[in-house]
Amino acid sequence: MFPALRALGITVELTLEVLQEMGVFVDDRLPAFDRWLEAKLEGLAPGIRDDVEAWARALRDGAPRIKPRNIKSVWIQVNRLRPTLLHWSDRYGHLREVTREAATTPAARLVLMLAAVHAARTGAIRSLLLDDVDLGNRRLTIAGRTRPIDEFTDQILLEWLDYRRTRSEQPILTC
Repeated sequence: MFPALRALGITVELTLEVLQEMGVFVDDRLPAFDRWLEAKLEGLAPGIRDDVEAWARALRDGAPRIKPRNIKSVWIQVNRLRPTLLHWSDRYGHLREVTREAATTPAARLVLMLAAVHAARTGAIRSLLLDDVDLGNRRLTIAGRTRPIDEFTDQILLEWLDYRRTRSEQPILTC
């Protein structure tokens, strides 16, 4: 169809516009991102697949607590995670099954929760201060953005703060 249109000096855009006005054009092409993501999700356990798809789309499109990312950033992150996700898919049906074995200390669970639930980047996690946590008002500030603390985040933060408090109370052994 394209060579015939070009021979007549008619653009594809104009043709599409006319066909849409007539109500006879249905664009049933799958967007490139959807085709790419479908290929990257192939082979993942259904529970893991659903979460990763939602996460990747939230990175690309944005979400209430996530700013849209550059598409290249989404590609890089999904490509880097794919081998690990495939490995986990052999053993687990859902990402929630992985967390206890992957994060065995309160500090590791805190980092995992900040990255997974709040989409915090590594630099933001490293620079997080106690002043950024407001348990009384159930607020958490990450990279200058304040967000509400949900029940899961509250539980992990309290566990980490308790662990931190008990560690600081232990006497320092000197020889």
